[in-house]
Amino acid sequence: MLAPREQVDPYVIETQSGQTLKFTKIDADNTARNIQLAGRDVEVYHKGTLQYRLSGIYQGELFQQ
Repeated sequence: MLAPREQVDPYVIETQSGQTLKFTKIDADNTARNIQLAGRDVEVYHKGTLQYRLSGIYQGELFQQ
């Protein structure tokens, strides 16, 4: 069960296309990393303050035509 403070102050994971709420730092970090690996820029906010910003990583095509 989440502590009352975690329920009140969620982490907001923001991309160009939308926002996602996570209630623990571990979940927010994992979600942000997965979005980054998908090639999109991501920002993580907590209590209205920017915690960190990740630039998307582009994995090149193995077989290009």
